[in-house]
Amino acid sequence: MLEWYRPQFTLNKLIEESTTLIMSLLPSYPGPVVQHRYRELFHTHLEIDPLPLHWKRYGR
Repeated sequence: MLEWYRPQFTLNKLIEESTTLIMSLLPSYPGPVVQHRYRELFHTHLEIDPLPLHWKRYGR
C-alpha cells in the first residue's frame, strides 16, 4: 500500500501520478490502465449505493 498527499492536486491528477509511479516500477507493460470509482463498482457489482448507506437496513 502506498499513500501520499498532494494538497494542490485534483483526484484525477493524483491518480495519474500514482499510475505513472506504479508503471515505472513494473518490469514490463501490463496493458492499459482502467480506472473505476468506488461508488461505480458498488453499483455495478452489488447494486447498492455505498454513500447514503442506511445502516439500519444493512444490519447495523
